[in-house]
Amino acid sequence: MVNSNQKSRKIAAARADSPANPSAAAAPAPAGAGARVTLRDIAARAGVSVMSVSRALRDGGHVSQKTRDRITALAAGLGYAPDPALAALSHYRCRLRPPAERAVVAFLHVERARHEFHADPLVRQVFDAAAGRGRELGYRVEPVWLPDLAKRHRNPSRVLAARGIRGIILSRLPRAGMAPDIDWAQFSCVTFGYSLQNPAFDYVASHHFQDMTLAFARATALGYKRPGYVYSEDFDARTLQQMHGAFLLKQETLAKANRVPALRTTAQNPSEDLRHYIKQHRVDIILSPWPGLLSTLRKLGWHTPRDIGFVDLNLGSPDADISGIYQGWPRIGRAAMDRLNMLLQNNTRGIPAVPEGTVVYGDWVAGKTLRMQTET
Repeated sequence: MVNSNQKSRKIAAARADSPANPSAAAAPAPAGAGARVTLRDIAARAGVSVMSVSRALRDGGHVSQKTRDRITALAAGLGYAPDPALAALSHYRCRLRPPAERAVVAFLHVERARHEFHADPLVRQVFDAAAGRGRELGYRVEPVWLPDLAKRHRNPSRVLAARGIRGIILSRLPRAGMAPDIDWAQFSCVTFGYSLQNPAFDYVASHHFQDMTLAFARATALGYKRPGYVYSEDFDARTLQQMHGAFLLKQETLAKANRVPALRTTAQNPSEDLRHYIKQHRVDIILSPWPGLLSTLRKLGWHTPRDIGFVDLNLGSPDADISGIYQGWPRIGRAAMDRLNMLLQNNTRGIPAVPEGTVVYGDWVAGKTLRMQTET
């Protein structure tokens, strides 16, 4: 038995797909030589409802491809252009109206256990900020763990779609080069960082090149002569070599006698590599995003800032005692939600032909692991 709502939807779809009726086809053009063409004008010409025109031009659902193409061509022929002021007003009114039910956005974790998520302050800051911004925009952002779905032998794409999820913020991956098994055509997706590179989506990431440039400038301004950079191969890949590239560029500004190569290490414990690197190249300051490297330095007998300077390029807090760069994790989370909201509002799904992104500048934290150098 078909209920009245189903009948209404079928009737609306039939009207949207029906060719323009004679009276509609004969509807006059908008009056006035320079009058703005409206959705109502296009609807009158096409013989469909204003809502059908709106959905067609937004590439929304409930309109067939044939009708969408016809309305799009008609709008172009009439010279239709959206009114930015009206769009802003509509957006403002929507923000004032509390949603009856918030749409769910997945903050998707790949190969990350629940306890690791709660213990990682950087990812947690991004999630909390994205969730807060999501509430402002009318969404509920929820963490989703792919490992949990895999354990239950459930298809991730089907589970997400069944929950009504159409938007995904993909958390940074444990390793560069990973590719989650998701039917991306069903979802709007924004990635946090560059760790997912194939396929590539719209992204929000730290401005790694600028972060290194800022840290290098602060170090040399204090009189450090022989800065060194220590990094892992995986970090280099997941940041598209941006920090490494900036370090090499800034080395060119130093006297040739003071130029130091970067140290790339794959060791889980870089102690011996670090000891050899500092002694061989007479490094007077280390710049690094490597977690725990400052502790390694101290275990090797170097005290900061007395014996050597240290800059952490991946600080977890703007109030840290360590000198370095705080990459503004809450700003990244909010920007990711804003970018995803734009994709959802425009009904943009799947892998983009040309990904677009937002980069967030980091902040310098003075800390206590640097000091002014004296001439010797």
